[in-house]
Amino acid sequence: MEKITVLGHKNQDTDATCAAMAMAELLNKTKQWEATAKISERPNQETAYILKHFKIKAPAKLKPGKEKAFFLVDFNEEEQSPIPFNKIEIEGLVDHHKLKIKLDKDYPIIFRVEPLGSACTIIAKIYQDYGVVLNKKTATLLLCGIISDTLKFASPTTTKEDRQIAKELANIAKIDTEELAGKMFEAKSDLSKLSPQEIINADYKEYRLDKKKIGIGVLETINPASALKKERKIRRALSESKKQNNLDFIFFGIVDILKKNTSFLLMGEEEEKLAVKAFGKGKIINGTINLPGITSRKKQIVPAFTKALK
Repeated sequence: MEKITVLGHKNQDTDATCAAMAMAELLNKTKQWEATAKISERPNQETAYILKHFKIKAPAKLKPGKEKAFFLVDFNEEEQSPIPFNKIEIEGLVDHHKLKIKLDKDYPIIFRVEPLGSACTIIAKIYQDYGVVLNKKTATLLLCGIISDTLKFASPTTTKEDRQIAKELANIAKIDTEELAGKMFEAKSDLSKLSPQEIINADYKEYRLDKKKIGIGVLETINPASALKKERKIRRALSESKKQNNLDFIFFGIVDILKKNTSFLLMGEEEEKLAVKAFGKGKIINGTINLPGITSRKKQIVPAFTKALK
């Protein structure tokens, strides 16, 4: 069988990592490829907790140039790829974000994009479609991905399918979803061992919006105060990232999981103007704008910036 690498986006989160691991197992079980999940950097705080708690081995690190065939999960925009698309052969893709990729293949590939709260939800559905029985470990990984990306079903991206499939996965894995979510969010909120740059990069993505290059990092936390204590250093790191990555705009949002709002750190007049135009609400105080009800980068933040830049 041909070898294939299953890969999530760079600065990958729990959904991307768990989706890659589950998809690789499915491809092996259905004997479509000899598949291996890879990660482009070490797991974030939340993902590391999951792997350690459930005694699951982390995927090996990607070594660019050694792999050719790829199956992408949880992204389809080249700006979010650890490797330029012209350097790889894309043989499959599963995602739940807006569709931006352009593919010209002379043979069919696995291609599935659905408007669900998590890439792991889609992969769980693919298991069902293929009639492959989920084991406890994979059900656990998929459940963790769904909990993480939907903020335990609090995100506006959450659908009935996410809830139903999460319930089925919890039954297979014999896991209390409420208890697991609490521990995952505690791990995600622990910033004690992270540098300001690591805090920014933990969940950071870049986009091309109307010819503008924009970076958006978010920190989903149950303890916003811990991040605000490091605000000055985080702002300094944001300024450095903006210059290094040649960005037109950079934003960092502190998402309060419990209160369901986002506080954006605005780095300058350009960011302030765009934020006000995009959201039309919120008062800027000391370079920060608080946005009640805003929690989703995919469904609320990126669409708002996209519209504002047109």
